Amino acid sequence: MPDSLRPTRWLIPFVVVTLGLVVLSGALAWSASPMLVERGQWRMYVDVYDETNLTTWWSTVVLALGAVSYAVVAALSGPGWQRRRWAVLAAVVALLSLDEATVLHERLDRFVLDWLSPEDFPYLWVVPGLAIGAAVVICVVVLTWTAPRQARRWLVLGFLLLLGSALGGELVQGWLVSEGRLGLPFVLCYHLEEAGEMLGGVALLGGGLRMLVLRRAAPGVRLELVGAGTADRADDVTTDVAALR
Repeated sequence: MPDSLRPTRWLIPFVVVTLGLVVLSGALAWSASPMLVERGQWRMYVDVYDETNLTTWWSTVVLALGAVSYAVVAALSGPGWQRRRWAVLAAVVALLSLDEATVLHERLDRFVLDWLSPEDFPYLWVVPGLAIGAAVVICVVVLTWTAPRQARRWLVLGFLLLLGSALGGELVQGWLVSEGRLGLPFVLCYHLEEAGEMLGGVALLGGGLRMLVLRRAAPGVRLELVGAGTADRADDVTTDVAALR
């Protein structure tokens, strides 16, 4: 093992598994829409159209790991704004993981049923979801405005992919359903949506891992914030120079 290791290298298996699940789901779906045909057990188990199967579990786990990574960064950060920033981000990503596991967003349609009907638009949750998504984006921008650049890029990419795919994808799917286009266009659209959401989760995990580094430290390894070890070594050099004087 080298003297230091960036945990972001671990993202490659997450990307591979994510794309593999999407490809497997697409291979089983072909052009047969889940709204038009009876699906077998295998397809129901991996089809990204479902909200309670293997792909849902995978997305939940990735987001939960992202939340844990930000919590670790918060714990390693000094007191004050830095720690609060990462703690809030950990809470936001944890809520996204909870939503993925329990499909909370699907229940947002209750807020608009008094003046909108599923006959008007099949995915009514998107209407209040747009407002919530905008609030989340504003929150993230404020939190990451002064965040280290290496993490900010991953964070922005992650939230754009996840929220953009979820809201934009279901807007397009709602239009396709309204127009009765339930074949290949619908199947392709929901696979692209779920791929974007899951890759967004991986990017959010990358934002936390990008802030961490593993270093050799007797008797094993030590987890640090990026730059912390450099600062320690600089202090050691300064001390050595002072001693020589």
